[in-house]
Amino acid sequence: MARRFTATLSTIVESETNDISTGIIDERQTLGKGGHDMAKWSERLEFRWAPHASDICNVNIPSQITTIVVAIGIHDAESSADVNSYKSKIDGAMACLQAMNVTVVWRTAPNMYAKGNPKRTQEVNTNVQHFNQIALTLVTKYPRIKTIDFAKTVNFKSLGNERLKGDSNEHYGNIVRLVEIQTLMFNI
Repeated sequence: MARRFTATLSTIVESETNDISTGIIDERQTLGKGGHDMAKWSERLEFRWAPHASDICNVNIPSQITTIVVAIGIHDAESSADVNSYKSKIDGAMACLQAMNVTVVWRTAPNMYAKGNPKRTQEVNTNVQHFNQIALTLVTKYPRIKTIDFAKTVNFKSLGNERLKGDSNEHYGNIVRLVEIQTLMFNI
């Protein structure tokens, strides 16, 4: 979702018009740019693939970057339920981020939905809730890191028939991405 959020934000910011249709922000070529690698949309906006908390310290951040939005949690929750592991990995990631001379916004991860697999959905979402709670607790040690409890904002519309639709089960559509952009702008 973070890559698609970045693509949507870039499309809006870099547009030469004030009237942007949802068709433009939902173009497959735009949303898929960069895949699971680094993608540079403009001089002001880049995406770095770091799906796990333990990956954050290994990401090369160019000197011109002034704000980092961390949008992780699902991949850690899918691969482990070890709460102690979450704590040490999140704490390590936050320590690395705190040491950088940038504004950092840590966004909690919303629920996932494994359509047709309620056991997997419940398992991963229980894990992601633990991951988010640990992040929200640990961040109090790091004054340079702001948090957005995005999960709280969208979780009630993230499962079953209530789920806000996207182009696949894994990805939310433009409604959620636009709400995330608004939430971010109010908090930076």
